[in-house]
Amino acid sequence: MISNAPSSVTRRPASARNHRTQEQNRREAHERLADLIRRALVPPKVRKATKPTRASQQRRLDTKIHSRRTKVLRSKVRRWDD
Repeated sequence: MISNAPSSVTRRPASARNHRTQEQNRREAHERLADLIRRALVPPKVRKATKPTRASQQRRLDTKIHSRRTKVLRSKVRRWDD
C-alpha cells in the first residue's frame, strides 16, 4: 500500500458507530478513510543533516576526558619500583 501510511489504514477497515442510521455511519467511515488516505499521500518532511556546534563537540570531549580520569582513578595503583 502506501509506505508512510498510518498503521490504522493498513491494518483495519474504517468503521463508524456514532450515528443512528447505517447510511450515516457508512458515510462517516468513508470520510475517515478518505482523510487517512489523503494524509498518507503527503510526502514526509525531508530531514536536513546538521553539523554539531563547536560548543557541543567541546562538551562531548570534556565528558570523555572526565570519564577517562574517573576510570584511571578506579584502577590499581602501580608501583614504580623495578
